[in-house]
Amino acid sequence: MIIWTTLPIYNALLIHFSNDWDEIADELIYILIETYGMTDALTPGEGLQIHNYSSLGTLPWSGISFYDERVERHFFAIHHDISDSPNWYMMWNFTSQMRFE
Repeated sequence: MIIWTTLPIYNALLIHFSNDWDEIADELIYILIETYGMTDALTPGEGLQIHNYSSLGTLPWSGISFYDERVERHFFAIHHDISDSPNWYMMWNFTSQMRFE
């Protein structure tokens, strides 16, 4: 899998997380478990290559994290659809749902 960037990103990490239900916020949250460094910087047109990626089950358990030019951290879940769908990999921004314990 290759993730392309159209803007500079920094400190790109492959992340592993779990999930839980936040009863107060009434939403699914994700809890960061560990990170693996991928690259210090990626410029527009460059890609972040991830080999042998697959998801575990219905909900995502991994994704990427990076900082933008404003030094804001972003979290994107990656899900590998193993059905017959033509969209094998999906990514979505879940920065607002990320929790740190």
